[in-house]
Amino acid sequence: MTYRKLFLFLFLTATLVLGAAWYLSLRTYYSAFVSSPAGACALDMNRGGIGIFYFPSETSWSHTFQSITDEERIGGPDEGTSPWGEFGMGIMPNRMPVSTPDRYVKFPVWCPYLIIVGSAYALTRTMEGRSARQLEKTLAAGGPPDGTISSRSV
Repeated sequence: MTYRKLFLFLFLTATLVLGAAWYLSLRTYYSAFVSSPAGACALDMNRGGIGIFYFPSETSWSHTFQSITDEERIGGPDEGTSPWGEFGMGIMPNRMPVSTPDRYVKFPVWCPYLIIVGSAYALTRTMEGRSARQLEKTLAAGGPPDGTISSRSV
């Protein structure tokens, strides 16, 4: 497999997976919650965005997953929620008492897509450059153009 084919494979896979995640997030609210003695973590996907939440005050092991298609919970353009997601980070509002604040990070679904595709492109360009330099060294040493070692040159 060439590096360009590898990049194409990674590009198409990321496009299909994150495109499907974005499409589903516009129609359904997904939430996963895991709790341990050290704290709890929740992952939400809603209206084109992903939210990661940390709650340090939980005390027992548990986990849940829910999928809600209720229009009131999902929100819509009338409530000011954008289908392109939003960026956010900080302390959760409306939580009393605030002895140990709950933290959250929100980002659009397309943000990991840009990171994955950009990293795959950078990796492809770097590896193509390395293999091109190796081929130049082989040709300069008088080796065959395909980079293999023939029985005569040994």
